[in-house]
Amino acid sequence: MTAAIEIRRLREHDDRSGISCGQADLHRFFLHYAVQTIARARAR
Repeated sequence: MTAAIEIRRLREHDDRSGISCGQADLHRFFLHYAVQTIARARAR
């Protein structure tokens, strides 16, 4: 049996605590970029 895979944007209630790219510096960059993107979207 094959598991279904759903590709979608993260939602506010999604648990992000286990998400990591595996490299600490790159992970921090992604977190910073995500915060900036969210702030820009909310400012619109």
